Amino acid sequence: MSSTRLSRRMSAEDAWFLYFEKADAPLHIGSVGIFEGQVPFEKLCASMDARMHLIPRYRQRAVIPPLYAGHPTWEDDPDFRIERHLRRVNLPAPGTQEQLLELSSELFAPMLPRDRPLWDITLIHGLEGNRTGFLSRVHHCLVDGVSGIELLLAVLDLTPDPAPTPPPSEPWQPKSPPGPLEAWTDAMLDQLDRDMRSWAEWQTNLLDIRAQMRRMTNVSRAMQIALPMAMRQPQKAIWNQPISGKRRATWTEMSFKEVRGIRSALGGTVNDVMLTLLGGALGRYMREHGVNTSGLTVRMQIPVNVRSEDQKGALGNRVSMMLPSVPVGIVDPAERLNAVRAEMERLKSSEQASAFDALSELFENIPAAYHAIPA
Repeated sequence: MSSTRLSRRMSAEDAWFLYFEKADAPLHIGSVGIFEGQVPFEKLCASMDARMHLIPRYRQRAVIPPLYAGHPTWEDDPDFRIERHLRRVNLPAPGTQEQLLELSSELFAPMLPRDRPLWDITLIHGLEGNRTGFLSRVHHCLVDGVSGIELLLAVLDLTPDPAPTPPPSEPWQPKSPPGPLEAWTDAMLDQLDRDMRSWAEWQTNLLDIRAQMRRMTNVSRAMQIALPMAMRQPQKAIWNQPISGKRRATWTEMSFKEVRGIRSALGGTVNDVMLTLLGGALGRYMREHGVNTSGLTVRMQIPVNVRSEDQKGALGNRVSMMLPSVPVGIVDPAERLNAVRAEMERLKSSEQASAFDALSELFENIPAAYHAIPA
């Protein structure tokens, strides 16, 4: 993961996850891994410390410039120590899955501290069956789903006895973070540079009629798709209520081979099968709570990876989305899958994900202060 591919200043898309975060609505991504055997805490610390030069973001803090003159920047944390991000917890006997779920809920609930790099890992000992838990939290402004997997692959080893991590070419010396005036000046200059480049690009494209028509068509199509979606509010579900900061983690297991088998037998994609399963589970939950689900659909937000080949390894967020209406009132699974397939094919043919991506690009030139207003 090369540091040369990492931008110092956040994009608007990355910064939104900081602006919209609240104490009762943290916006970090979390995962829990369960490994056979006992993973020594000291070995984990040594392994992580040896590869920090491969993950520059893990030693950088998010710094918001004064008056939101620009989006936050990633700055070296002069107080970085691996011990501030790794911790060990021992579950009391017997170390059941229910105890692990309770602990995971407790650890996932709070926000990541903003005074340090936005990640941490908790090693959980005491799981029954001589197993070790590995709970990871990374802020969404740092990764999306795709880059999050890339980051996990950089943190974890794929073989029991990996070769030692090559050392850095020189010891890490954190750069001094900018003061308030310097941070404000840098942000204003960055905004000016972005505005000038946009203006130059617009002038260049004036002579390219095809490019202008293509751009106008993309923006027009994006507005035609996005505005009706924004204006048409979905029916409120029973869980659309004010929330507290408390969290309850849970998970289930399913055979990916079986999911692929359903796809092969009935058609569609793995994603279609998963949406069908979710629609069935939500419908059953709603009926158990007295909701008439006949003809009812639930709008879901599906992230769509729009990362190009040369953007792999760059961290940050490069996602668009689709907003399918998934039927929850169709009890028969095969019939529900057919409905989901038809809905997804409709959204793909309308290029909804591309439309939202085009809108996201337009927002990049809006000053950061306007993005931060909801915060």
